[in-house]
Amino acid sequence: MIFKKSIRNYLFVLCCCSFCLVNTKAQMKVKFGLRAGANFTTLLSNDVDNADAPFESTQMRIRIGIAALAQIPFSDRFGLNPEIAFSQRGFYYQFDGASYLKIPVTSQTFEGHQRTVGMNIINGYVSTPIMFYAKVLKSKKLQFDLGVAPSFLVSSRGLGVLKYTDSDHPDDILEYDLNFRYMKDQTATIVGSGTRTGKIDGTTINHPQTIGAYYLNDEKTSNLYRTFDIGAVAGVSYFFTPGLRFGARAYYGFLDVTENLEDIQQSSLSENREFIYRTDKDRNFGVEVFIGLQF
Repeated sequence: MIFKKSIRNYLFVLCCCSFCLVNTKAQMKVKFGLRAGANFTTLLSNDVDNADAPFESTQMRIRIGIAALAQIPFSDRFGLNPEIAFSQRGFYYQFDGASYLKIPVTSQTFEGHQRTVGMNIINGYVSTPIMFYAKVLKSKKLQFDLGVAPSFLVSSRGLGVLKYTDSDHPDDILEYDLNFRYMKDQTATIVGSGTRTGKIDGTTINHPQTIGAYYLNDEKTSNLYRTFDIGAVAGVSYFFTPGLRFGARAYYGFLDVTENLEDIQQSSLSENREFIYRTDKDRNFGVEVFIGLQF
């Protein structure tokens, strides 16, 4: 909490100082603008002590990003470029390997069968990038940006399918549709009233058709994805006219965006048949291409 407050105070002071500097230079005109583009995003993990690594993968997916911005010049080539942006980050998650399944209603636990998961993750952030820019070339049409982007999670969703297949009887399957609302769901969340019947180890099980984010957990202690993130931003833009530009930028998160107490290992349980919680560091990463207008 102290760290978050310090970041907000820093950004506020930086913006105030920048605007004061501009006001002392009447010849320097502040420009405002908009930009919109596509984010190619994924989640990077360091995989240390992660038994799930051989069975899982994350793939880059396209999300959207929009922003309102100001260009505050310090000189005719250098200045500050603060933004207020909405940015979607996310990825496609896959797991395919030997695993377990805990059934919360009946307290049954099955192990040694095949878990297959495919799920799209969409996390929406409100961010406030603060970047310094430099215009190069004699025409000043090429601009480089570098800065930081504090971000606050405002929406978090996962959609997909989980199948748990009996290794000895491939036709015996438990199948769940996944409709995860990570910021709203509780442990017992069931989406809709549909039910399915499946069989594992010769046991017939009636279960919900669609489940929430923490339905298969013992309990929910926090949201899986943390509220605050901050990372480095670097980009380049080309101005076709003084008001129209095309650009690209990269974002690399500094913080672990998953909460360890909810980041559960999928491949195995402990010796006491309890969940094992992962301690790997998951960072947001993305590349955005955009079109911007300034006036």
